[in-house]
Amino acid sequence: MPFERPTSINEVLQHMHRHEYVLPAIQREFVWDPDQITSLFDSLMQGYPIGSLLFWKIEPDTIKKYRFYDFVRDYHERDRPHCPELDIANPHIPLVGILDGQQRLSALNIGFRGAYAFKRKYYRYTSDHAYPRRHLYLNALSYADTREREMSYDFRFLTDAEASQRDTTHWWFPVRDIRNFSTSMELSRYIMGQSPANPAKASEILGRLFDILQQGDTIVYFLETSQNLDRVLDIFIRTNRQGQPLNRSDMLMSIATAQWTTLDARAEIYLLVDQINRISENFSFDKDWVLKTAMLLTDINDIAFNATNFDNENMTRIESKWYSLRSSMILTVQLIDLLGFSSNRLSSQYSLLPIAYYLYKRGFGSEFLTSSHCRDDREGIRGWFTRLMLKRGIWSYGTDSLLRGLRSTIGQHGHKTFPVNQLNVTIERQREALVFSEDELLDLAEVRSGDYRAYLLLSLLSPHLRVAEARYHIDHVFPKHAFNRRSLRNVGLSDEEIEMVLSKMDRLPNLQLLNATENIEKSSRMPHEWLNGYKDPESRNGIVQNNLLGDVPNDILAFNEWYEARRERMLEKLQGILGVASTGEEANDA
Repeated sequence: MPFERPTSINEVLQHMHRHEYVLPAIQREFVWDPDQITSLFDSLMQGYPIGSLLFWKIEPDTIKKYRFYDFVRDYHERDRPHCPELDIANPHIPLVGILDGQQRLSALNIGFRGAYAFKRKYYRYTSDHAYPRRHLYLNALSYADTREREMSYDFRFLTDAEASQRDTTHWWFPVRDIRNFSTSMELSRYIMGQSPANPAKASEILGRLFDILQQGDTIVYFLETSQNLDRVLDIFIRTNRQGQPLNRSDMLMSIATAQWTTLDARAEIYLLVDQINRISENFSFDKDWVLKTAMLLTDINDIAFNATNFDNENMTRIESKWYSLRSSMILTVQLIDLLGFSSNRLSSQYSLLPIAYYLYKRGFGSEFLTSSHCRDDREGIRGWFTRLMLKRGIWSYGTDSLLRGLRSTIGQHGHKTFPVNQLNVTIERQREALVFSEDELLDLAEVRSGDYRAYLLLSLLSPHLRVAEARYHIDHVFPKHAFNRRSLRNVGLSDEEIEMVLSKMDRLPNLQLLNATENIEKSSRMPHEWLNGYKDPESRNGIVQNNLLGDVPNDILAFNEWYEARRERMLEKLQGILGVASTGEEANDA
């Protein structure tokens, strides 16, 4: 990709005026403030390079697939801050898209052709008088006061009234008017006709402005000719890294926004993200999840985050089904919240997509969450999803391929119930069976409290708890304050024993699930003290049995023996629930 022949600012402005230069949808909004624009013009006047630009030749077949935008010319901070969408008059003629240089070209467009209306201090946002129309002016009789502004030439955005004041050192020339002169001779005659206080200075300064507009080597650029949208997207991201950080999904979001015709994709998607994250304080879904889910649910064949998949056809399909897609995504998140899951208890947020696809295809509404007719379906989803979350490596690679396979399985077998067995077969073909080896069970039996699997395992080990109906907290059976090195040493434990006890403090055998009230009541009490608070022996025994607590010792000295005994009870129960791969038997549903 070599440099093309340099061109003049005037020639570029003409291309922009004829809409032969356009902004692809991946471009952000114009964000430069007036000081940045005047600084650019000052650099040009001083002969400083303003950096090379990157253009993209867009062939007619590519033009048809996407939307494009015009450059900002008359910027209004409140009323017109966005780049206007372009209706391509002749889509059969190639266009040039700007990949790098939008801010600079827009600044030139505003300075040489347009205006900039920014808010006055102390005025209300709603007042129309707060945004006077200002044009770019150049003082033709004096250089800038460097003590006031770090510039050599005195460029300012002024109202016409402000610019009308003239004296021996100020003659504010409207920069846009320099384009009215085709030769330097015409400009000289104009200056003499205005009778400025210092004609020589005015000729020097305005002559320089005329030169930077007309000289043919000011705009230096590369031209990318590939029509591979993903290559163009990567080029765009790399060349814009020096400014505000960019990422691929942001650019794809811009493309999606541009393709929708009735709804505002950006507003709708971000509103949905906010809605689903408000379902629970533990949720942290993002726009990527929404976009990927929408692509899967609408049966778009390739759901990869490639620019070619965000074409007009696919995005139109999503827009046309948006309200039902949104409802299904909300229902999916409500369901996993009901079943006791949250974002920090998921191995991958994309693991929810098969559930979302099933709910969408069955046309379920909010009744699915409470209807007795859907209870078996809910339990089938909970058991399958729990097993899926506990199994390591399922979502570590090839996510899109796995999702397409699960989508196909649901499409074939999910007409009446959630097809657990068929989904397990699909996963086994692409990954491995959803059964657990003895080593995996040993690992599960000692996960730490911060591991997302801890809550899932405790919910499996505590079937008496209605995790789908109430909030539960992970509690330490032996409270953390009991694991103080000095205290442990004072009760006679050796350094080796202390290290062993400390290593087990946050592991599964020392964890249990309590509801909010129980957690407050237990607080930081030792387990025997907490249990003795239950005067009813039946209630006390019920807690001990349900939580596999066994014989709880009176002090920390016997913690290690109690820990190992509870670990064995948990392992035995997990084997019954999850099965063991080495037995050759199929795992039971959770």
